[in-house]
Order: sequence, then C-alpha cells, then structure tokens
Amino acid sequence: MKWVKMDTSLYDNKKMKYLRKQEHGNEIALLWTMLIALAGKVEDNGLVYITQGLPYDSESLSTEFDIDVDIVDKSLVLFERLNMIERDNDGYIYILSWNEYQSNTTEDKKKEDKRKEYMRDLMRNKRCVSNPVSNVLADVSNPVSNPVSNPVSNVLADVSN
Repeated sequence: MKWVKMDTSLYDNKKMKYLRKQEHGNEIALLWTMLIALAGKVEDNGLVYITQGLPYDSESLSTEFDIDVDIVDKSLVLFERLNMIERDNDGYIYILSWNEYQSNTTEDKKKEDKRKEYMRDLMRNKRCVSNPVSNVLADVSNPVSNPVSNPVSNVLADVSN
C-alpha cells in the first residue's frame, strides 16, 4: 500500500492531545503516525511485523524509526492503555480499528473506479487531441471509418473507445 488514510482532525483527537501532553509527546505522536505508515507497508490488516514470523519489538522499532528505545517502550504502553494497539503473546503489534480507518468500502471503491475511468478518458482524449491528423490518416484506407466518407461512424468509433 503506497498510502494510508489519515483523518485531518487527527491531532484534535482526545487521545492524541493526551499523548502530546506526555513527556516526549511530539515524538510519541510521530511514532504513532510512523506505526500507521508501517502497517500500511506491511499490508496485513493493521498488523506490524518485520516479516511473517518476526514481529517488531521496541529495539527494532527504535532502529526503524530512529527514536530512543525508552520512548518507544513508553509509547507502546500508552498506545495499549488507550486501546490504539494490541500486542499478542508472540509480540505482534496490531493497530486497533485499522479496518475502520483504512477500509476500502464500496463507496471508496466506487470513487476509485470513477477516478480511474476519468483518468482513462483524460488520457484517451489527450491522445486524440495531441495528434488528430494521425488519428484521421490511420483510418483513411478503411472506407467504413474514413472521416470524409462516413463522419458519423468515425465519431461513434471514438466515443465507444
């Protein structure tokens, strides 16, 4: 996943305000956003791990994010207390409510499909506009689509593409 969704009011959230009031609060808040981005890279529904069978621990997260290990430890404890993450017995970190925040709902899918369709149409139109002569000359030998002999079928052919 190349991107993750992030609520624009993230820092207005009472949990984030609480975290930022803590000692090293800005680093804790940064670690939270980095953890979300890392979960997006892993692409396993909010689980965070180095590779399957090897979960992150405080030391490896400290190295990954270049944040002091004591701050990472404190952050993970706070995230658990605030029900932002869960850690299982094997040490895997799971971002709670990941699917709620990152879900690809039907509405999201429709928006994405519409965006892709728009981009295809834009590129198709750009090709037609950028070289209209070659588009016409390519079909001159075919009398059915020849724009001079049959302008209506040529327009219909462009619309159906």
